[in-house]
Amino acid sequence: MAERIAPRAADVQRDPDIALREVLCSAIRQSTYSREEIADRMSGILERKISVNMVNTWTAKTKARIGLRAAWIPAFCKAAMDDRPQLALLSPEHRTRLEIKKD
Repeated sequence: MAERIAPRAADVQRDPDIALREVLCSAIRQSTYSREEIADRMSGILERKISVNMVNTWTAKTKARIGLRAAWIPAFCKAAMDDRPQLALLSPEHRTRLEIKKD
């Protein structure tokens, strides 16, 4: 069975903000790093302070007005060692192409 690399297209079309927050939460849960460690690692990558409170806000469905900056998503992926948040931003067509190449 192929591993799901990003939210289903229907999920992203339904509400892309919630879909991204869910994939961020999943990446954190599956990471070997804690939220605090991810924040510290992102701080080093971005050369600016990222707090655990910021990470918590990016994943909270109730904080719709506050989200992870698109430019910081690669740093999050590197810090959490999970590419799914970046992959979630791809169009369904591009995700399909990537999954075909992956197999």
